[in-house]
Amino acid sequence: MSDTDISYPAVVSRAEWLKARLDLLQREKEMTYSRDRLNTARRELPMARMVKRVEKKLFVFKGLLPNRSKVRRIFVGGFFVNQSGS
Repeated sequence: MSDTDISYPAVVSRAEWLKARLDLLQREKEMTYSRDRLNTARRELPMARMVKRVEKKLFVFKGLLPNRSKVRRIFVGGFFVNQSGS
């Protein structure tokens, strides 16, 4: 088989295609319901209280502005506010 050969599915009658399509649709619906149940279970996971206090960290971004910038400066009065200078 060369790299230009393509394997296509079988050509069938409209009735056979419709049956196969409805079977696939049913499988897709089952997957959707399964994913929905999994997402519900994830949302219902119990929460844990944070025991250790996390120290405040200063996050710095490089590359958005000429110099290193704090998150607050980027979003408030910084990069995303009035870039045109007018």
